[in-house]
Amino acid sequence: MELQVGVKILLKNSEGKYLLIRRSAEKYPEVGARWDIVGGRIDGEPKLDGDHSEFGWFGLEEIKKLDNLDIYFKELLERNLILS
Repeated sequence: MELQVGVKILLKNSEGKYLLIRRSAEKYPEVGARWDIVGGRIDGEPKLDGDHSEFGWFGLEEIKKLDNLDIYFKELLERNLILS
C-alpha cells in the first residue's frame, strides 16, 4: 500500500453555513453515501491537471521572495502564520 497524505478542511460561508460533500456509494462501497467535509489526497509526486501549469518545491525563505503569490497565501506569510 502506497503512503498517501490527506487533507481536510471545514469551509464556512458568509451565511454561517458549512460546505459538505456526499461520497459516491458506487465509488466507495466500503464507506457508503456519507456526508463529509471537503478534502483530498496527494499520491506520491504531484501530477498537474489542466488547472495548473507547473509545480516546484521551495524553502520558506524562497517562497517569501517569489513574485505573484496568491494574495491570501501572501497574507498568511506576512502574518507569520505559516509554520516552518
